[in-house]
Amino acid sequence: MNLLKTSQPASSDRSDPDANIFQKFIGHLQNKMVSGLIELLPLLIIAIVILFVVEYADNIVRSTPLIDGRSWDFPGIGIVSIFVALYFIGLLKTTGMGRRAMEWKNGALGKIPVIKAMFGVTQQATATITSEFNFSRVVFVQYPKDDMISMGLVTGRVHAPGRDEESLIIVYIPSIPNPMSGNMVVMAEDDVLETDLSVEDAMKLVFSGGMAAPGAISFAKVPESLRNHSGFIGRFKSD
Repeated sequence: MNLLKTSQPASSDRSDPDANIFQKFIGHLQNKMVSGLIELLPLLIIAIVILFVVEYADNIVRSTPLIDGRSWDFPGIGIVSIFVALYFIGLLKTTGMGRRAMEWKNGALGKIPVIKAMFGVTQQATATITSEFNFSRVVFVQYPKDDMISMGLVTGRVHAPGRDEESLIIVYIPSIPNPMSGNMVVMAEDDVLETDLSVEDAMKLVFSGGMAAPGAISFAKVPESLRNHSGFIGRFKSD
């Protein structure tokens, strides 16, 4: 009995070199294009926001009788008008008449039942952000429990009756990614951890969710006698 053997075509173990080269080339293009997009994405977002604001301002300003069809009607006049208006409002605020107008505005808004609460909170927040004494110091506090620390901003002081003139500090702990919402704690200054982190770097941490963290963050408890010493920059000794 003869056994018939059927031969199968041998499959080649070697793939097509041209196909491999093409796939590597496509992968290289994709990686570089994605990397370039990620690098330019912040600039693209800023450009889109600027274009939206300029177009929105133009739609409002250029439709007014003072601008429409005039010789000074040009694309971008809306944002220019906003800058000019802000400048003159800021200039007016420095005059006696301007200050009286601002006081009248504050008094009028403060009498409207619903608006006065929103206006009061907004005014306090604006005063806090623009004050040279507030949001100028970054600290770490044990929050929300003892084995955790959170980054906070010192916003003010309150006096504690019966504590030998000791003042407590108010620490605002911003939330991520919106720093306008967060938590507030009042504590003794000796209980905070001082840091050399600047306010700018702290806000970058908040907005980025921690992805823009610096290479290292120094924090330690600093004795009261050394906090305002001339040999310290911020709260850490200068080299």
